[in-house]
Amino acid sequence: MGASEVYAAGRLLFATTRLLRRIGLRGVVRRTKSRAWWTLLAAFHEDLVFRMRTFCVTLADWQNHPLNASYAAQDVCTEACRLMARLLESPENELHCCMLVFAPGTDDVREYVETWARSNPHDARRPLLGQADRHPVSKNTIPCALLGRDDGHTHWKPLRCFASNDLQAHEQLFVTTRTDWAEFYRSVLVFPLTYPTGQDAGRFETIGFLAFDSLKRNAFAGVPDAFEYRDRWTEYHKQLAKTAVFQLGAAVGDILAMFLRPLYTKQSGPGGVDAKVIS
Repeated sequence: MGASEVYAAGRLLFATTRLLRRIGLRGVVRRTKSRAWWTLLAAFHEDLVFRMRTFCVTLADWQNHPLNASYAAQDVCTEACRLMARLLESPENELHCCMLVFAPGTDDVREYVETWARSNPHDARRPLLGQADRHPVSKNTIPCALLGRDDGHTHWKPLRCFASNDLQAHEQLFVTTRTDWAEFYRSVLVFPLTYPTGQDAGRFETIGFLAFDSLKRNAFAGVPDAFEYRDRWTEYHKQLAKTAVFQLGAAVGDILAMFLRPLYTKQSGPGGVDAKVIS
C-alpha cells in the first residue's frame, strides 16, 4: 500500500467513525478504539520498556556481568520484534530484529559496526555476534545512509530511518560486505540510536542501530524506499512520518538511546564502542 493509499484509508476510517458517532454508536467506537490502543501500548510498556530498563541496569555493571547484559539486550530485541510484528499483523517468525554498535577501527578501516544482540527465536542465519559479525561502516550502505556518509554510489544526508521493501530491486545501489544477505532479508527498516549532544543545536551522537528485517518483499507496507528518495531527503521524511511502523520504530530507538545515554557520556560503550557525532 502506497502513501496515498494509506492516506485514503485513514480518511475513510475517519469518515466511518464520524458516521457511527452520528447514529449513536459513540460508546462502541470509543471502546473499540481504546481496546486497539491498549493492545499495542500494554505490550510497549509492560514488555518492551521494562526490558529496556533491565538491560540498562545490567549494562551499568557490564564488567562484572557481561553475559547478563548481553542476554538483556537479546530480550530487548525480541520484544521489539514482537511489538513490530503485532503492529504489522505479521507472524513473528517472519520478522527479525538486531542491535548493532560501533567497534574500533584498524589501520585499514576507520570504523566497524557489529551485531551485539539478535531477537529470539533466530531464523536460519548463523547467530553470529561481536567480532564474528563485524563490518566496515564505509563499505555498507545502511550505516553510511544513517550517518550521512558516501557509500560509493550515493552521498547520503543522514537519514532518521533507512527503509527498503525490496533490496534486491536496488541491488546495484546497495553496498554491503554481507555476502549472504539475500538469503535472510529483502525488506529492512533500520533506526539510528541517537541522542542530542547538548552542545550544538541539531547535533546528535549515534550509539548504534536498531534493525528490523524480513525475507518477505514489502514486509513494511506503506513505508517509502530510501533508494527512491536519494535526492529528496525532505520528502522522504515527510512520507516516513505518515507511517505507523516508522513512528513505532523511531520511538523505540529514541527511548533506548536515552536509556543508554548516561553510560555513553561517562565512558566508552561495551567493548570500546564509541558514539559517532552526526548533524
